[in-house]
Amino acid sequence: MARAERFGEIRAVIPGLSDRLLAERLRELEREGLLSRICPGTSGAPRYVLTAKGQALGPVIDAISSWAADWAQAAD
Repeated sequence: MARAERFGEIRAVIPGLSDRLLAERLRELEREGLLSRICPGTSGAPRYVLTAKGQALGPVIDAISSWAADWAQAAD
């Protein structure tokens, strides 16, 4: 999530995730300082954006994803 995303935009890219569970996870990520909730005012819906701490996890997640893909192919 390089840019600020609305709740519905996040939900749309994660199939099978309930609204309740997504809301819980977003609150957890915000509490841990990985995500920031931006409220644009009274008329706009809140948006979520990764903090610097959250962005710093990018290389770690990429490495885990690469590892998983390598081992999934090895299992075939």
